[in-house]
Amino acid sequence: MKYYYSPYTGEHIKTDNPSDWMLSTTKAPAHDGMFFDGTAWYDLQPAPISDLVKSKKLDIDTEAGKTRAKYITVAPGQEATYISKEKQARDYVAAGYPSANVVQYPYVLAEAESIYGLNPTAAQIKTECDNIIAQANAWAVLGATIERVRRTGKIAVSAAADAAAIESAAATAIAELQAL
Repeated sequence: MKYYYSPYTGEHIKTDNPSDWMLSTTKAPAHDGMFFDGTAWYDLQPAPISDLVKSKKLDIDTEAGKTRAKYITVAPGQEATYISKEKQARDYVAAGYPSANVVQYPYVLAEAESIYGLNPTAAQIKTECDNIIAQANAWAVLGATIERVRRTGKIAVSAAADAAAIESAAATAIAELQAL
């Protein structure tokens, strides 16, 4: 018994008589949806370039999301929490770090309480407020870098002339995102 592949479906066939399968071959197709013409496998219906472009852009977006998730919490509502926390911290600084009215800045207070316990000192609240702003500033730089790589990669994929160039542009962007 030998294994052959149906030239019409690529199905793996075990038989002693390959003549039962006209144009059968021992060469496996590269993927589903190929046709064997007696000498080589060919795509029956090659996917349009537009489908490849769309797929590779989605791959880049997915990788950008994975890269973001390495640095920030990705959960429903978390982005709004980060934005509110940063705004309150900047407002608290602009108000001169007022210890008397710190309850007007619940995210700043919650951050300090999470580290120092209930009733943190004014100095501890100030430290955590400054840490919130430092983290937000660092994220702004990293987030912008992720966005630049994502957008540049998608533009390169759109501008690519053929499938190989599309694959290469996407691979470059994905590798750059993974390196962040």
